[in-house]
Amino acid sequence: MLRDRELRAIIDVSYQSEPLVGFLVPIEMRERYEGRGKVRIDGVATCSRFRQFQVNINETFLIKR
Repeated sequence: MLRDRELRAIIDVSYQSEPLVGFLVPIEMRERYEGRGKVRIDGVATCSRFRQFQVNINETFLIKR
């Protein structure tokens, strides 16, 4: 939570275990911003269909003499 004289902000993130990638992943983020004069903004973001990508790198070192 963030708060000052003009704005109050709350951001809450929910996580769940995702076996495909082997660790916790964010599934939902809820935001609320409250300002002076009864101004309020609410937002929700959701995440799904997690996939794992792989990268293979081959390196060759040439030694010049």
